[in-house]
Amino acid sequence: MKNGTIKKIFGYYIFWCFLHLIFLAMGWSGDSHQNFWPFEGDSWSGTIKQAYDFSEFLAYVLGPIVLLFSFNYIFEGNLQNAIEDELKKK
Repeated sequence: MKNGTIKKIFGYYIFWCFLHLIFLAMGWSGDSHQNFWPFEGDSWSGTIKQAYDFSEFLAYVLGPIVLLFSFNYIFEGNLQNAIEDELKKK
């Protein structure tokens, strides 16, 4: 990947994390944390204020990192070589 592409992806990820940090702050005192927002429950698990908690935060913030490393390892071959190549380019 080009250096500009990595910076753009990192910028999107920072925005994604900040958005979910806001959701976590909004839903911290909610009362319906037995459901995983927005996928479990009857037809709707409730609003973010009611259902969003730390489990959703971890899944939605760490999930993209796990996927990125997984896809990079699968499609690029060896993840360590890919990281070393990027560092050598700098």
